[in-house]
Order: sequence, then structure tokens, then C-alpha cells
Amino acid sequence: MLDRTGPPLVEYANRSIEDIAEDIQEVEIPQQSLMARELAGATERYFTLLQGGADGTEAELRKAEAAYRAIAERYSASPGLSAILKLEALARQKAGRK
Repeated sequence: MLDRTGPPLVEYANRSIEDIAEDIQEVEIPQQSLMARELAGATERYFTLLQGGADGTEAELRKAEAAYRAIAERYSASPGLSAILKLEALARQKAGRK
């Protein structure tokens, strides 16, 4: 919502919705929702740990998986993304990195 006591609405006439959201309403990244950023962060953390790239412990992996699943359930993550993560988890188990 724009503050009616601030600049006249005419000032916003030639600005994009992203510019208004970012510059006036101070939305950090208006092109991406908070939901999308939260899901992307949880997915990246879980995937990195599955790949063994972050030298994480098994407890950290389980915590990252639980965080990803909780967020994905809340926001209905992509079935394709969930399938890829399941395959990565299975590959990790088969490689003996339970």
C-alpha cells in the first residue's frame, strides 16, 4: 500500500511495479517472493550436503532434509525437484555415505 501522506500518486505513474516495490516500499527482491527465496535456500543447503560439498555431518544432513521437507510441504515444491533430491539421497546411501 502506498502512503497517502507521501508523494502524490502521480509520481508513481511512469514507474514499474518492481521499482515502486523496491524503492518506495523497500521490498528487498520484488521479483522473487519470500516463499521462493526460502524454498531455494533450503533446497540448496540440502542438495549441497547430499553432494558432500559442505563437509556436513549426518545430523546436519538430516536437519537440512527436515527443513527442506517442511518448507516444500508448506509451499508445494516442484515434484521434479523432490524427485531429484530423492535420487541424490538414494545415490548417497548406495555409495555408503548414510
